[in-house]
Amino acid sequence: MFQTNTLEIVSCTDNVCESFVSTAPPIVNYLSENARKHFKEVLEYLESADIPYRINYNLLSNKNIGHHTVFKISDEETEAELAYGYRYGKLGKKLNGKKDLQGVTATVSYEHKKPNIKLVKYNPFQPLFYFIHLGPTARLKGLKVLEILRRANIPTLHALTKEKISGQMSHAQKSGAKYLIIMGQKEACEDTIVIRDMANWKQESVPIGDLPKLIKRYK
Repeated sequence: MFQTNTLEIVSCTDNVCESFVSTAPPIVNYLSENARKHFKEVLEYLESADIPYRINYNLLSNKNIGHHTVFKISDEETEAELAYGYRYGKLGKKLNGKKDLQGVTATVSYEHKKPNIKLVKYNPFQPLFYFIHLGPTARLKGLKVLEILRRANIPTLHALTKEKISGQMSHAQKSGAKYLIIMGQKEACEDTIVIRDMANWKQESVPIGDLPKLIKRYK
């Protein structure tokens, strides 16, 4: 097993393996520059969303399609595994496609009897807001804004994977959203957002902390 994939040793439960792994240098010390940058961004997003985490050096993905992040979600009290998965980014070309296919796969664990699951037809909704970010800092802090809107049950769309403002604006106009929530570098530094009415282009600057109570007047 170790001859075909030397990294398999980190998931070995034999006493000899565990002794070796516990004294071996952490695998994160040998990341490429791009992988190191991506890993840093993942941790920043977790911290921005107030998600507790612990770095586990013994997680492995499918070596044929796995790419970058591997994760496991556990119960904080019992440490029982709830979900396990990894990111894949090189699947597209392996399937003879022109571009790599970015995505995440996850397996969810549960002890209860398997529920009867029925397929539900997806009905696209008309969002009230569309979140637009300008720059990586705004995208990072935008997670807090999106979480506030989610908890308030406010229909919101976004395109956090898009970098250019033109692509986001085009998507926003096609979505039918009534308002834009805009966060640029200035707003990210000041913990504010700009809410713009798509009908008359009027806008106001709002502190993120006041968003939960101010959002009601936009419903």
